Amino acid sequence: MYSVTDPELNSLRESGLSASVDLSLFALCGGILVTLIVTLSTVDITQAKTFAAYVAAAIVSGIFTVWFGARACIAWKNAKAKLAEIKDAS
Repeated sequence: MYSVTDPELNSLRESGLSASVDLSLFALCGGILVTLIVTLSTVDITQAKTFAAYVAAAIVSGIFTVWFGARACIAWKNAKAKLAEIKDAS
C-alpha cells in the first residue's frame, strides 16, 4: 500500500486530466484532417477560393493534430514520472 499526500494526488489528477483533454482534441483534429484530405482527394472543387479554404483548413487541422498529440505525450510522460516518484517515495 502506498501513502499519498494531498499535493501528490492533486498533481497526478491534473496530469491525467490534461492528458485526457489533449488526447481528445488530438483525435478530434485528426478526424477533421482525414475528412478534409479525403474531401480534397475525391471531390472536384472548381472554385479557387473554396479549394484554398479547404487547403488552409487542412493545414491548420494538421498543425493542431501535431500540437495536441505532442501535448498528450508530454502529459502522459509527466503522469508516469509522477506516479513513479510516488511509488519510489513510499
